[in-house]
Amino acid sequence: MRSRIPVPGRRELVSKYGQDPVYASRTYALLSLAQACAAHTLSGRAGRDKQSHTRSLNAGISAASINLLSRLFPDAIDADRNIEEISRALQSSGLDLRHVQEIIELCLNGTKRVIQRGANDGADKALEVNPPTGRAFWYSFDNLPPLRPYWGSVKPLCVEIVEKYIPASPPGLDTPEFKNALEDVRRKSSNINADQMAMVQHWADGPGTPTPPGHWNLIACEMLADSKKSETERTKILALLNIAMFDAGIACWRTKFKYWLARPSQFDTSIPVRIKVPNFPSYVSGHSAFSGAAATVLGRFLPAQRDKLAAMAQQASQSRVFAGIHFRTACHDGRIVGSEVADYILENLMWRIHGER
Repeated sequence: MRSRIPVPGRRELVSKYGQDPVYASRTYALLSLAQACAAHTLSGRAGRDKQSHTRSLNAGISAASINLLSRLFPDAIDADRNIEEISRALQSSGLDLRHVQEIIELCLNGTKRVIQRGANDGADKALEVNPPTGRAFWYSFDNLPPLRPYWGSVKPLCVEIVEKYIPASPPGLDTPEFKNALEDVRRKSSNINADQMAMVQHWADGPGTPTPPGHWNLIACEMLADSKKSETERTKILALLNIAMFDAGIACWRTKFKYWLARPSQFDTSIPVRIKVPNFPSYVSGHSAFSGAAATVLGRFLPAQRDKLAAMAQQASQSRVFAGIHFRTACHDGRIVGSEVADYILENLMWRIHGER
């Protein structure tokens, strides 16, 4: 049903409109939450038969998706036209008009709550900052303002105390730990082989891509498609995945702009950089936080894939060291931030994601 609706997918829209990783994580989280609300609303409303119920469920999720995406990407989505197409398709399948209207209205009402939640999260506020100066502190290579320095104060979807997930300060510049970490980046990025370079490129997820959260959504969709999970279960798992990555991104950004740690190549200009250096401080690694959160959530629901997911998160994280843009400490601690946020969300939400907390 949903595949017949000519609406761009969320990963396609994130790429087309050039959303950065943390803003993209918000897009994925709000959309997944709207879909989960629709699935929950309709899961207990059995149709005349399994086939009609499946059609209703898919249509409701599509209507919620279209409504949410039309608010996030108003130039790309014509909500009225696409929802009318859903209505016609349901009626042609044998459902009466009254039932069709009820399904769509229920799902749109649920989406309104998600839209209102997003409108009040502070994601679009502007904030000027004065970066600290000194040899420890990050500065922009392009002489541009840092990317979303306020993001650490955005309202999470689940986590209540973001400070709880902020790690201790990174190693001091004069410590053996820092000097060893800098040498580790220099050695790995300078002596990179073809397989390691392929790993860097695979996990690069730079501007104009679905970003790291989108990459993990693709992994999740592929794994869930091969599982025996129902449509409703898949929808709720994806919501938990994206809520975890969104909240982990907030904790990560709070950390970045608490410490303002410079990139490895800003300490040592001889370090080769294999991808474009992101325009924000290095500690902790954003890709690592997203990956830690994603592997933790997916591993809970796909236990047979848990080791594979953990290895993928490790690879995604380590790719940033080989790329010359992160210290291993930033990657290790970033994964812990993501995993701890995900653990909290799994403990406090699980299947109870069908409305406001």
